[in-house]
Amino acid sequence: MGLEGVQLGHYRVRSLIARGGMGEIYLADDTNLPRQVAIKVVQSEPTLYPNQTATQEANRLFDREMRLVSSLDHPYILQLLDYGTETVQGKPTTYMVMPYRAEGSLIDWLRSRGSREPLPPQEVAHFVREAADALQHAHDRNILHMDVKPSNFLIRNRQETPDRPDLLLMDFGIAKAIDATKGSTTSRGTLAYMASEQWNGHPVPASDQYALAIMAYEMLTGQLPFRGNDMQMMYQHMQTTPVPPSSLNSRLPRAIDAVILRALAKNPQDRYPTIRAFADALQQATVASNNAITPPPPPPPPANQNPAGWIPPTHLAPPPNQNVNPRPNPNPNPWSLPGQGQPLPQVPQLPPQPPQQQKPNMTGRIVLIGLAVLVVLSGVIYLFSRVTPQPPTIDRNATATALAANNVVPTATPAPTDTPAPTAAPTSATKITFDDPLTSNTNQWDESSNCAFTNSSYHVVGSQNDTLFSCLAQATNFSVFAYQVDMTIISGDGGGVVFCVNDASNSYYYFGIRSTGQYELYRYNNHQATTLIQPTASSLITTGKNQQNTIAAADGGGQIIVYINGSKITSIQDAQFSQGKIGVAAIDLTNAADVSFSNAKVVQNA
Repeated sequence: MGLEGVQLGHYRVRSLIARGGMGEIYLADDTNLPRQVAIKVVQSEPTLYPNQTATQEANRLFDREMRLVSSLDHPYILQLLDYGTETVQGKPTTYMVMPYRAEGSLIDWLRSRGSREPLPPQEVAHFVREAADALQHAHDRNILHMDVKPSNFLIRNRQETPDRPDLLLMDFGIAKAIDATKGSTTSRGTLAYMASEQWNGHPVPASDQYALAIMAYEMLTGQLPFRGNDMQMMYQHMQTTPVPPSSLNSRLPRAIDAVILRALAKNPQDRYPTIRAFADALQQATVASNNAITPPPPPPPPANQNPAGWIPPTHLAPPPNQNVNPRPNPNPNPWSLPGQGQPLPQVPQLPPQPPQQQKPNMTGRIVLIGLAVLVVLSGVIYLFSRVTPQPPTIDRNATATALAANNVVPTATPAPTDTPAPTAAPTSATKITFDDPLTSNTNQWDESSNCAFTNSSYHVVGSQNDTLFSCLAQATNFSVFAYQVDMTIISGDGGGVVFCVNDASNSYYYFGIRSTGQYELYRYNNHQATTLIQPTASSLITTGKNQQNTIAAADGGGQIIVYINGSKITSIQDAQFSQGKIGVAAIDLTNAADVSFSNAKVVQNA
């Protein structure tokens, strides 16, 4: 039965606005002030033998929760005006009073667009940013929402941005408050958005991040990642990894996949450290779909110096498979991510940049090779750190598109740091000169006890502490190229790619990542290691074992650019090696290594 005409405190209910799993929302008149309000009500079933002590405790907890929620003061949080409990038609009725927003909810806005197409990544990033700001404000005050979903966001239109309204998050603490009034010891929420720990009654701040990631997934693809009945949904939230968003919306850059899937990790500790960090990472990945070319940073410190405290693996199995003991130059020189300002070196056969006002050609945005210097995609190793670099990013999905289209991005000269970077349209053709799915040995790859084709992928294995094992494609020899490969760390500490390999001098570059979330680049000359990029953490890496990452490196004859999951990490100037073989590698620092590789590609000028 509806509550039209019922008096709740000094509010008279007028009509039903919406009904959901957490209760009903009514339009009501405030009898004390000339205004209309929205009231959310939840009715509890009466018990035959009420426990007065339990009821008093539940009321106390509800009052405490509502006082905490009412203390929230944020531009993207709908204010809680009042709350209380009344007996209506013999049932205890809990109610919360909020401002009335005639624009409706985010769901209403999405339906009013007149299109069933998923939202563009930029709009999703906008909504996620505002939602995350609101949730972070609450988390900083030890308040969880526990029911993040589109229907719990109201819309506030803005005249200056009619196509991009603001969000107002409502119902903070309602799940916990409702459970308090019902004497429940578990946390409630909406099943489609609940993280595994919330199903178990142990929500944490990362549970809200998980729910917001589900919401972002839904807006990016037009569907939820998990569907089914209650038991099916619970199993999927606890056990099933969702398909990447780009597999449902091919226009999405794959860099967004890495961000969303990390926020949807089953273990809350594997998600982003804060919900704001999740929003930052999504914004950074979204930039990749707009800015394929960005000014490179200046060169790092002199190449013969290494950062203090880092020694590469002391035993290497360099091409083809020998174990040696490289020792870096002991001179310490801490390395930090450089800023912008240095132009890209000139690369032979690459055309000049177009005027700054020219818009980039979308088909020419080589992600794997966002090279203004047709460069090589290579792997990197990361030493775990909570520092997340903030470099410009490149659309990972565009890489595959560019590879398929055989387009090239010419050199771009960076603009001053206070102006946007100029972009360049592709004016010169490229071609894929190496395309190997690595399902069988068609390109003279090494095959030995450390290198083998197994289960339709190429595996590098090895068991010797503090050792790098590498395997080469012996028939290759590339210069001015971009090299990309998909890799999965099954065991061991990390893996990556080697390139510009010279067997005679035992020299090459190594770029790799670790399962704990770090990347690294260094150069070996006669097996002596020089660190070019010290171990650095990146949120772009999908961490953990049995997780696929796409790594890439571009060598443009003096400029090396490295990528992870389609996003540019950084670029450095190093012209020690200009050509050679390509290969893949695995690292065993403390655990036997097994890293699988697939889909190796090299692109060069036509």
